Amino acid sequence: LMVDFITNTINPLEIPGRIKALFIGLNSSRFETLLGLKGETPRHLIKGKYEVSNALERLNYKGGWLNPLSWARIPSRFLKSADIPFVYAELEMAAYSVAYRMARAKKVNGKKLRGKELQREIERILNLDDARIKEYKLQAEKEGLTGIDLVRRVNQLIEDNRDQKIKEISERMGKFNTFNNKPYGVAGAIAEMIGKFQRNKTGVWSRFIVPFTNIVSNVFNMSLNYTPIGIFRGIYGKKFGIFTDSKGKKIPLSDYEAQDFFIRGVKGLVAMLVLGLLMTRKDKDGKPLLEITASGPADYKKRKQLMETGWRPNSVKIGARYIPYDYISPVLVPLTFLGVLNDRIRYGKMDKEANISFLSAMETGALLTISSVFDKSFMSGIADLLKAFDPNSDKTTERYITNFALKTTTTVVPNAIKQFKYLFDPQVYN
Repeated sequence: LMVDFITNTINPLEIPGRIKALFIGLNSSRFETLLGLKGETPRHLIKGKYEVSNALERLNYKGGWLNPLSWARIPSRFLKSADIPFVYAELEMAAYSVAYRMARAKKVNGKKLRGKELQREIERILNLDDARIKEYKLQAEKEGLTGIDLVRRVNQLIEDNRDQKIKEISERMGKFNTFNNKPYGVAGAIAEMIGKFQRNKTGVWSRFIVPFTNIVSNVFNMSLNYTPIGIFRGIYGKKFGIFTDSKGKKIPLSDYEAQDFFIRGVKGLVAMLVLGLLMTRKDKDGKPLLEITASGPADYKKRKQLMETGWRPNSVKIGARYIPYDYISPVLVPLTFLGVLNDRIRYGKMDKEANISFLSAMETGALLTISSVFDKSFMSGIADLLKAFDPNSDKTTERYITNFALKTTTTVVPNAIKQFKYLFDPQVYN
């Protein structure tokens, strides 16, 4: 994912500078991450992503860390601090790219800056030149700061004295690329609606059904950006906006932000076309070079029989090995789309209707992809609950409620643990 972020630019000349900015950001985040783990408030701490209560931090425990209750604060601190290095890295990479464009637009004696002159101008814009760093260090020393506090203060002065445009864009992109932004689009509207209900006293119980909304919506949106929707958002958002400010008003995307959306869409579309082409090619034994599966046949018995032969759902098959993709969030939607089309051709109507149109196939694939992705997201809990009271269902209400209750008990287990389990489960690679 970081490689993708580094290369998310039209101009390849930016890549070396973005790599340097990445390490500057990681270096700046060291002490902030430690502060977060200690329970203090670091700069750029973004609240609300994991929707974890901070009630434990407000309590004082006798005995300090000798008290077992004190250890209960570690998971929430870890979750909040784990993002800090990535937020800082993306913040600096975004700041570099905006500064690069500002420096490229500047002319001296009618000529554009190049080479070392260009790099010096970028450093000046970002307050990373030696003279500015020395000035900020002297200021921090005059304030009586030393050690870690001095380093943190210098980093703060570097950021605070940057151009307002750079600060705003880099802050937004730092949140966006770490899934900390306010959810947007249709998924964002659904997340907002669920969030309002959960904040109400009568809706507290629903957290057992839908424990997380913001992060799931943002991950889903990021995956959508690797489809033609990303291209549309890049073009549309530059004029009408995608993100909103604190008052809920949409902010038109900057050139850098619009390019970010556009490039993701192009990369995803090209990748889908290449993978789709490889799925049509056969090896010397007549087997596909690449196969992408979704949920498989609609009939449960047929799907079970397939799995007994070694077939795996929601996976990319290369040779004899199946690699699951439903836990690799950014590529979930593109690969699910290809998997759904493959399933429809092999197990659905498309294999019987040779004259089916291309647009009809795309429409069917898109609709089934949305259904499949929602089944893996926060909507699945709501869908399961509603099915329990569906009068047209062929299953009894009691059976649905029993299944729903059993499934709900697993929703409190963080997805990170589930992903870790699947990464090391030999069955999914058979």
